[in-house]
Amino acid sequence: MVASILVVEDEASTAESVVGYLRAAGHTCMIETSGECVIESLKRDPYDLVVLDVMLPGVSGFEVCRRIRRDTELYTIPVLMLSAMRNEEEVRHGLAQGADDYLVKPFDSATLIRKVDALLQSVVPNGTTDPLTELPGAHAIKREVQRRVSRRDPFCVAYVELLHLREFGRNAGREGRERAIRRLGRLLRQCGERFGPEAFQVGHMGGGYFTCLLPAEQARTFCEYVRKAWANQLASLYARVGQEKLYEETAAGTANGDGPLPLDILCCGTVTGPGRSHTPHELFEIVAHLRHKALESGAGGVYFDQRT
Repeated sequence: MVASILVVEDEASTAESVVGYLRAAGHTCMIETSGECVIESLKRDPYDLVVLDVMLPGVSGFEVCRRIRRDTELYTIPVLMLSAMRNEEEVRHGLAQGADDYLVKPFDSATLIRKVDALLQSVVPNGTTDPLTELPGAHAIKREVQRRVSRRDPFCVAYVELLHLREFGRNAGREGRERAIRRLGRLLRQCGERFGPEAFQVGHMGGGYFTCLLPAEQARTFCEYVRKAWANQLASLYARVGQEKLYEETAAGTANGDGPLPLDILCCGTVTGPGRSHTPHELFEIVAHLRHKALESGAGGVYFDQRT
């Protein structure tokens, strides 16, 4: 992939080396020597990627990265950060500001080109949706989490999983399985409409997995409402795929403690806010830990970080 790349580096020799490597690989490049001008440059000319030095005069590379991630027009641009500092804490800090990858100086051309190519290949165009649910995909949701974290917005990351989908698919087939996934996607979108498009987003992470971003103070109520609304739709869903008998068996099995398990909803959430600063990676780790603990029960439910 041939790309247009903005190189932000105040050391002339380093900037010339980076640009030389990138142009040899077929890319077009421009150089900025000050962090102050980066946002203006990105809005003036379309760039596919930013190579950003940490130690810049005036505005640091960390602050530039934060500004990119806060900007509603620019926040999806991949950022490769350069630094002479190689300790792990420094790398983690750079990634926490929204950088997609980190390259320690000095570096060779092969390593630079490999990282640049990987970032360019990972880019998903704005507006790209999952074809099954017509919702944003995992990449778009992760970018949106980064944007909200960079803006220091208080919000909730709510993970929603459709439990027992594999067992349901064995009986209802692929079409029935996909119908269940689409129905849950529609339900989540409908339940979140009252928050407005700026406050609420839902994305399909694949399979029966979804992630919702919504106002922190209403997150638990939202999850409880989704579970109730889903339970009210189950009978019609099973009937729509010709599995009325299976639904009756699941209802009886739930009451007796045996038999097939019904399609159920698991919601796990954590929030950001005053005194609770997390990187996107940490937020998803918290949710993954909650999911692991919740699945030990074998049933659905609503589980939130106890610190919320």
